[in-house]
Amino acid sequence: MIFITTGSRSFQFNRLLEAVDKAIENGSITDEVFAQIGSSNYLIRNYKYKEFLNRGEFNEIMKNCDIVLTHGGTGVIVNAVKMGKRVVAVPRLAKYLEAVDDHQLQLVQAFEKLGMVTACYDSNEIGKAIEEAKCKEVKPYVSNTQTIIDSIDAMICGNTENDKKTRILMCSSDRKEKGGMNSVIDQLMDHDWGDDFQFSYLATHVTGNPIKKALFFVNAYRKLKKLIKRNTFDIIHIHMSYKGSFYRKYYVTKLCKRYNKRVIVHLHGSEFKDFYYSGNKKRKKQIQELFSIADASIVLGEDWKNFILEIAPKAIVIVINNAVFLPVFEDKEVSKIRTFLFLGALIRRKGVVDLLEAVNKMKNKGVSDFRLLIAGSGTDEQRLKEYAQTNGLQDCVEFLGWITKEQKPELLKKSDVLVLPSYNEGLPIAILEAMSYSLPIISTDVGSIAEAVKENENGFLIKPGDVNALTHAMVQLTNNLDLWKNESNASRKICEEKFSEDVFFQALEKVYRGLYK
Repeated sequence: MIFITTGSRSFQFNRLLEAVDKAIENGSITDEVFAQIGSSNYLIRNYKYKEFLNRGEFNEIMKNCDIVLTHGGTGVIVNAVKMGKRVVAVPRLAKYLEAVDDHQLQLVQAFEKLGMVTACYDSNEIGKAIEEAKCKEVKPYVSNTQTIIDSIDAMICGNTENDKKTRILMCSSDRKEKGGMNSVIDQLMDHDWGDDFQFSYLATHVTGNPIKKALFFVNAYRKLKKLIKRNTFDIIHIHMSYKGSFYRKYYVTKLCKRYNKRVIVHLHGSEFKDFYYSGNKKRKKQIQELFSIADASIVLGEDWKNFILEIAPKAIVIVINNAVFLPVFEDKEVSKIRTFLFLGALIRRKGVVDLLEAVNKMKNKGVSDFRLLIAGSGTDEQRLKEYAQTNGLQDCVEFLGWITKEQKPELLKKSDVLVLPSYNEGLPIAILEAMSYSLPIISTDVGSIAEAVKENENGFLIKPGDVNALTHAMVQLTNNLDLWKNESNASRKICEEKFSEDVFFQALEKVYRGLYK
């Protein structure tokens, strides 16, 4: 029998449980399987399981099993080896939200070198790892193994003088959350930083009611204290918006500075200026304090840098524009129907009502060879759909709902122009993504958008709420094919020169190296 145990921590390990299900279905695992799944929520199809076992149940199953399939936890592995069991270990990884960091990867590698486990680094190969373990001779437990493991664990936690990696703890919302800020975080966490940096992740926010949010943050704050006391990171890179995001990151920053940790505050909040100016004296003082005590503050453009220095003159402010991967694709085909795309949350500040009014004006002017795709969801979605229906716009406006990361490339390929008439922004990832696919941009002159969108070069910049100017821009890019072609080519060129990921990562690496001394 194979006994799966995923540990008792508040992290899911759905990837492992699903891999076993698939291995049973394709015949690469034929043994009886039982699992203690802990906090995982994957719906198992092909084997028995229980969320948590009491000590007696756990020991009984461990005693009767042939193979222990587990995560890279020191306690489970050592105890299984003590009982003479073959152990297959699959490390939890931060990028799948299975752990705070990737220390289990190093632990499993260390156990593998000691001959105590069969390591499986690709969960899709779990059946093969099980068969490999069956062919191995069980290595008897040696009494000093725990001492060796303790030293390995200390090394991974950063407690040895020889560990020269800069350990960076990324901090923001749960990675399953939607939005541009998490797109930036995905870029950072998925990038290959080489051997000099080690990244881990701490989520401090999750969508839900106020009680759920508060409890989630309290739990995250406690985790952060533990991570600090274990000395598991050198720099914390905090991604911040406004409102609740600011207050959470304020207390996180204060805690980290209390223990002399280096702090980077990365400001994404499009409405942060309004949040500051509309606040009382206490809020303004806290905002000024945050930027003053941070070791570096990253902003998306010169406009934001000037704002921060105005309210916190002692702040160290660095401008790093958002960036995007530059896709390779065939030249855009010219279509008889111009396809405009809105990509973002359907909320009031995004100006989608203005966009629908502009579409209505275009129809009234007799312009018909265009369509608008609205990709997104949000609190204004129903109201916007009702507006479209009331004004007879169904023939030229299509609501697509929220678009996944995987769906986005095809949507950008089939679109001709991005329209984002927001009232507040930083430098939206949506604009840069659209530019990377050679889309001209129609947007508002807010935040740092003017650093990417150049009037009469790769798009139009209008004032927020100016529906007539928005209508004019959309008509121009519908009727003037040469204008559309020129601005399409210019968008891609600007993106290549200023907003490529290479420039972005080089700038961030310079910040990381400058802080870690």
